[in-house]
Amino acid sequence: ELLAGETGHLLVALSALGGLILTASGLYLWWPRPGRWRQTLALRAGAFGRARWLDYHNVPTVWLFVPYLVVLVTGLYLQRSDWIDPLVEPLSEIRELDNSASASSPPGACAAATGIDEAIALARTGRDPAEVIKAIWRPSGPQTPYFIELNAPGRNPRAGASVIWVDRNCPRVISVRDLSTLTTAETVKSWLWPVHTDLGLGLVGQGLVFLTGLLMTALFATGAVLWWQRR
Repeated sequence: ELLAGETGHLLVALSALGGLILTASGLYLWWPRPGRWRQTLALRAGAFGRARWLDYHNVPTVWLFVPYLVVLVTGLYLQRSDWIDPLVEPLSEIRELDNSASASSPPGACAAATGIDEAIALARTGRDPAEVIKAIWRPSGPQTPYFIELNAPGRNPRAGASVIWVDRNCPRVISVRDLSTLTTAETVKSWLWPVHTDLGLGLVGQGLVFLTGLLMTALFATGAVLWWQRR
């Protein structure tokens, strides 16, 4: 967020949106005529001047276009889901987490407050014992609950998890948001972060995303050169 709070949050989202507009317009300008597709996949031998710079601008983008587009779309969705959710909801429901309904009992409501080990045991009750703890958020206030995330074994640790809210002042589970109950859109959203960071492909995906980051920088440099040459 550029260390700028909501302003930076908005600027990053607008940058992703601008990147998508540049991508769409660049794809339109690049689109080859029939019979010339093969020529667009490699640097042309003997090209020089503006033609060479066009190759530098276009060829790497062709090869990395899919991860480039995925990184932009998922980045925009992660920053401003409120812009995209209204477009998705007609296809699949997206339910908002109601944290107000997950408040702990008043302090002193039970004989003893819930310790962290007890909270974990309560969260695991009735669940697959092989589930992995992804995160535990300690209560931040007198009526804030424990927020415990459990993932199926082998699931990508960066993806969404089942969430269990445990009362900090009484030994009880307040509510559960299980992965098995997510709608299609909610399941897709739970995978946004791993897809954004490594395309869901592990080290191979990290390498592609790394190259995509370099490509974004290179595109602005080669684009600036092409713009300058026209003038």
